[in-house]
Formats: sequence, structure tokens, C-alpha cells
Amino acid sequence: MKIMKQNLLAILSILFIVSILFTGCEEEDDYNYNSIVPVISGITGPSTTAASGLAPVEYTILPRGGSTTAWTVIGHEATISAVEGKPNAASILYAQSDIDVTGVLVTVVETTQGGVASEPDTIVVYLTKFKPMAFSEFLGDWECVETLDGEITAEFTVTL
Repeated sequence: MKIMKQNLLAILSILFIVSILFTGCEEEDDYNYNSIVPVISGITGPSTTAASGLAPVEYTILPRGGSTTAWTVIGHEATISAVEGKPNAASILYAQSDIDVTGVLVTVVETTQGGVASEPDTIVVYLTKFKPMAFSEFLGDWECVETLDGEITAEFTVTL
């Protein structure tokens, strides 16, 4: 009789615990996904690049489903393009410059699917000058030494 009481008490205890677990796992219907406030945890991309006007560079932030990004460049002329398949990225082509440019600001704001915008996040970029040589500067004899897993020496002449 004593064993039956102990077994009955154990079974009732297990049922009580299981019922508490199931009632604690009920789905909340009042959660508002549109109230998520996005926080950008940094911009990934080069902080030094050439202002060549020829080769764009890519900047990204961590992706968040349903969000869009708005990118701006302050301090130098640039063309900003979307990166296909990456709503969290931008391809930025800096206009050619024949002087070094410091303090260029690349800024991004993320907006969630619910329309909530983040605080702007910014990276400071240093642009190195890009001054192609005039054709007349190429004339003459040139010697070049390249090193990549060994040394390669090349000599050539440019004439008109």
C-alpha cells in the first residue's frame, strides 16, 4: 500500500510538471515583429582604396531578413550601386582623383521590413590618388622586377 501511494505521488508529480511545461510554451500572439529596432554592428570593407574611377569596392553589413539599406558617401564624388543578391551590400566606385583624399565618410542606414530605421553607421575611408601617366611619359626604356614566389625581371622599350 505504501509503494502504491509513492507511485501515485510520483505519477501525479510528473503529470503536474509536464502540464506546467506545456502551458509555459504557449505561443504569444501579441509579439510585434515590426517593432524590431535594427542595430548595425559595423561596416565591412576597405578603409583605404584608390580613387581610380575604374574599380568599385564593396561594403557590407550583417544581413537581416527583410531589411533594406541606404548608403551615402560624403567627402568625394562616388557612384553607389546595389549588389545583386546582397541587400546588405553596396558597390562604390570612387571618382578619379589626382590627390589623396582623407576623411571620406561611407554611411549606411538599415530599414526593417516594418519600416523602422537604424541609427546611421559610418566608416572613414582614405582615398589614394590615381594619376595615370600621359602617353609621352611611357616612351623610353623600362626595366621591371616583379616578385611573386621568386623574382621575374622584364625589360621592354616603348617607341612611337
